[in-house]
Amino acid sequence: MSETFYYSSDTSSKVINYLKENSFLSEDDVKALEEKAKDGGFSALRVLIRENPGLMEKVGKLIAYLTNHDFFAHQEEIPLVEHELFKNGDAYKYGAYLIKDSGGEKLICLDPLHKDFTELKKEKFRKTPVLIMSHVTFNYIKENDDDLIKSAKSNLGKTTVKSKIEIVDSDDVQAADANAFVFNTLTECIKRDASDIHIDLAVDKQGQMGFKLRFRVDGKCFDESFHDDIMLYRGIVNKLKLDAGLKIDERRLPQDGRISFESEGKLYNFRLSFMPNTIRNAQEEKIVLRQMADVEKCDLYNLGILPYCVDLFEKAIKYPHGFICVTGPTGSGKTTTLYALLQEIDRVGINIITLEDPIEAEIPLVNQSQMFHRIGYDFAAGLRVILRQDPDIIMVGEMRDEETALKAFEASNTGHLVFSTLHTNTAASSITRLLQMGVPHYFISSSLKFVVAQRLIRKVCQDCRREHPDAKDMSKTIDDTFKNASKPVKEMYEDAKKNSKIFAPYGNGETCKTCSGTGYKGRVGIFEIMQVDDDIRHIINFEQGNEDKIQEIAEKNGMLTIQQYGYILVLQGLTTLEEVDNAVMSV
Repeated sequence: MSETFYYSSDTSSKVINYLKENSFLSEDDVKALEEKAKDGGFSALRVLIRENPGLMEKVGKLIAYLTNHDFFAHQEEIPLVEHELFKNGDAYKYGAYLIKDSGGEKLICLDPLHKDFTELKKEKFRKTPVLIMSHVTFNYIKENDDDLIKSAKSNLGKTTVKSKIEIVDSDDVQAADANAFVFNTLTECIKRDASDIHIDLAVDKQGQMGFKLRFRVDGKCFDESFHDDIMLYRGIVNKLKLDAGLKIDERRLPQDGRISFESEGKLYNFRLSFMPNTIRNAQEEKIVLRQMADVEKCDLYNLGILPYCVDLFEKAIKYPHGFICVTGPTGSGKTTTLYALLQEIDRVGINIITLEDPIEAEIPLVNQSQMFHRIGYDFAAGLRVILRQDPDIIMVGEMRDEETALKAFEASNTGHLVFSTLHTNTAASSITRLLQMGVPHYFISSSLKFVVAQRLIRKVCQDCRREHPDAKDMSKTIDDTFKNASKPVKEMYEDAKKNSKIFAPYGNGETCKTCSGTGYKGRVGIFEIMQVDDDIRHIINFEQGNEDKIQEIAEKNGMLTIQQYGYILVLQGLTTLEEVDNAVMSV
């Protein structure tokens, strides 16, 4: 007798068609399964289970749902009844066993539509209730049948069989599992204050395809768990796409959206990004969810910004017109800075309009406009009509192209205060970038008032921090950085040195519950704010915006460089020298 159970064609078709219709399997997936089934003499369903053993329990639940039966959930104690019909290879023939609990005898089977099982049921067990088990349970019984029979005899009447399907939903058997996964993941993200959630397709050491969950906390990604259930992954994809109003059947093109999530009475917003991703020649998608800015935390005076720079920010927002540029790589906190600045402006007496992609948080008394690139409404298109809305202050989420940059500077030259962002490393290099984008030098020199370069760095954990063993060498390195600084910057440095403590980039050697042993907890911004004065305007107009000269003049005239800013935080005991150097090494 063969030691392989062959699912009936009816059950195999029901399951495969359901998975295809609900986008858990693509047409290509089904064709591949059918080809392998044909070559091996199995059903497509058996091939699916053989290649994806992590799906065994799920498939059992799905068969129960599609055939209108209760599901027998896997458990260690199974009240197995010894019966000659289910000995040796006959168990594989019928795909069934007999159990007995306080409710009487029951048949548990893999496939209630299997020909041999239906004939057996009709002849021998006409009145015996039928439950559906998974291959997990079936294999477990085969390996432990003698022990289970002995245990059942000694515990007769004491065991209760769990027979109700756990995740059944009238529309989607996978919905409850996907819903629970998304709910728990978003809750954990908020609890950890993670900025991003990554759901990546992956293969484990045994070659099993599944997906990996990762959280980005304080700028670093951490593996959370691996799941070998590809059907759960597809359920999560469908769940998130439905919530975000995206196309479920589109896997070939990137899609972006957003969802809201309520936790403990507070509403959180997440930005979703789906990117086509190929694994084992199958077209799937990588998912990233980003927790969007919290307006309540975008407070200029509660972001830990040094007073020296806060004074410059206050000066910047008082200009009646001009251009304020915030630069830095993706995830450096540019949006938080812009939101904090906008909230310090009188929003009752003036009209503020923003063009954003996406709108990360709603700011009271600010008119925020969401870009929709697929219909042609981008930053440039928004700027073409925004002046008809009688704005006093304009915020452009990002200058991505020449047209957007030109129109933003045109608006600043016609009596408006404009805020926008760029992706550059330093304040001085932003001028070079603007010139490369085709913005005329006379526009830049006449309109640009301030350029802010920034990064986010991790703060040392207050519960497990320890002093740096090479603190003296660190002090010398920091001292060298301030040798040629301007007088106000040197004064700030000398003040920070008075009660300085330099901490190591690791904890106290024990696992700290606060920082999970990383030695860091939370992040803080480091800034470089360059005020565009007459000396810098001269370089822009007559020396092609020479970047090195602009940097030199800016430092001479009082600019605190981003590295110097970071080192002052090191002396204050907020971060480590290694963390600062890692953040600004490319500057």
